[in-house]
Amino acid sequence: MTYQVWDNERVERFIKAYGTPFNPSLNQKRRMRMASKLISGKSVLDVGCGMGHLLPWIKDKINFYVGVDSSEEMLRKAREFFHNKSLGITYGFTKGDVYDLSGFDVYDSVVAVSLLIHLPDVERAIREMWNHAKKELIFSVQLHNVSRQRRVPYKNGYLIINWHTETEILNHITKLQDIADFDLYHNVGKNWFVKVMRN
Repeated sequence: MTYQVWDNERVERFIKAYGTPFNPSLNQKRRMRMASKLISGKSVLDVGCGMGHLLPWIKDKINFYVGVDSSEEMLRKAREFFHNKSLGITYGFTKGDVYDLSGFDVYDSVVAVSLLIHLPDVERAIREMWNHAKKELIFSVQLHNVSRQRRVPYKNGYLIINWHTETEILNHITKLQDIADFDLYHNVGKNWFVKVMRN
């Protein structure tokens, strides 16, 4: 069995729930608005970019964007939505794995919105993203009183839903090298953003 099955059916459900990059749902707007406010770099690696929901929010403050996702279906939709869009910056979407970003350069800002909630090994993902962040790593998490990982059967695989405690996330962050500071920002409900800054 595989995890995180992002087939066409699930992608279409995602669009119904969260909208498109140019017409997002209210909750998706709130997530993207928060992420965009936290980004200070001019080059951005958007890990788990999905259909590129973040890009319209940051295009006026950056000059280079790479969206990376493991799902071919998500990337296909991203390329459809942004086909022939002149945003005034260099941008693109490509396939990649959050656990192995060795094929990618170092970027001012590495961002992961609504990604960690779906990963089997969050600490490893944070460490790999940090390795590609020149200035800052920004990611969202669901913070609860208890940690929990739930596997929901889906077709021939399953979906992962993670809950984390603040202590658990802070433990992951403090193991990273070369940290200047970090902050937590409440977004909506149990959704929080974490910004880790490099020395």
